[in-house]
Amino acid sequence: MTTSFCRYCGHDLAVDAAACPSCGRPTGGDESRVGHSEGSLEYADFWTRFGALLIDALILLIPSFLLGFGFRFGGGLVVNFLYHWLLIAYWDGQTIGKRALNIVIRRPDGSPVDPGVAAARAGMRLVSGLAFGLGFLWAAWDPEKRTWHDAVADTRAFRVQPGQRSTG
Repeated sequence: MTTSFCRYCGHDLAVDAAACPSCGRPTGGDESRVGHSEGSLEYADFWTRFGALLIDALILLIPSFLLGFGFRFGGGLVVNFLYHWLLIAYWDGQTIGKRALNIVIRRPDGSPVDPGVAAARAGMRLVSGLAFGLGFLWAAWDPEKRTWHDAVADTRAFRVQPGQRSTG
């Protein structure tokens, strides 16, 4: 799915919209739309996101066991939280798995995620997993391919071209 966003409020815009349905401002052409170089961003699909999750899970096994955390006393949860928080906040909206599969986490308007939002997203990500993975599966039927942690943090997972890291 390809979409564009209102520059003023961040609401989704139809390709032929004359005005934003949320704030009412006229679209007035490409200057009021935010997104890729053509004015749109493509959501990352469920299976690509799932692949990135698997890559990240394999990577997280290493520090969890090397540091002796395993899953005792929630140590694995701490490593998981720190990994997702710090990489999304400080590595251009990507984890290693997301970078490998050309996914970037951004705000709805395509702007980067700040450290506070990344922390909230990483915390809710733990809830998404602890609820028998339902928070991750949510992306399979959500029209914007959002997980629970995306919905809480108001973020989106977008596809980027190989080698292209920044969209906003």
